Amino acid sequence: EELLSGVRRNFFIGLAWLSRTLRIDRNRVYVVANSAHAGIAAQLCALSPHMVAGCAVAGDPGEVPEGNVALFSMNQVDSVDDAWAWLADSPARNPYPTEFDVELTERQFGRIFWVQATNFDPTLEGKPAKLSVKADRDANRIEIEAENVYQVDLYLNDQIVDLSKPITIVRNGQELEVTTTAGFMTLFQNYQVMLLDTGSIFPAKYSGIDIPAKD
Repeated sequence: EELLSGVRRNFFIGLAWLSRTLRIDRNRVYVVANSAHAGIAAQLCALSPHMVAGCAVAGDPGEVPEGNVALFSMNQVDSVDDAWAWLADSPARNPYPTEFDVELTERQFGRIFWVQATNFDPTLEGKPAKLSVKADRDANRIEIEAENVYQVDLYLNDQIVDLSKPITIVRNGQELEVTTTAGFMTLFQNYQVMLLDTGSIFPAKYSGIDIPAKD
């Protein structure tokens, strides 16, 4: 656990430094690990799938949530050389997925792409918190199905919804109609939170969306 915490810290510090000094393409960040660190690498990417495009491990990745792993390219290979070869043809990150199912297994990792769980219980009765999210831009509608998640913030842009129109948010079957506007300060604050990620731009935010319990 201490090793994983150190790897996380170094990964995020390094990502911010590379973004600031080298202006790397954040839609093409890949993680490669040998057998000794395969599990740590897979867990790191599963906790923050919006931070990576792909992960290749020469070893056993261990148990990671299937929905989280589906949000980035993942491959288990025989050697690190095979990992590099695989990543050469791997797709770029999609920074704005409109549909995903994830598990939130650690309290400090509530952000998944454009959804931030601000109040959730990752270990209630031994069950992880779960989010199922779907955005329909044509209908300007966002559907959220959640377990053990009680409140979320949404980071939005015009690729996810039409910000000029009211947005319907359906939370465990209950509808809420909201409006929001784009603003520079929101964009800049998210840019800082996302570690200077120029490939993931959100000029609008709607905060404090309560998630009712399921019937």
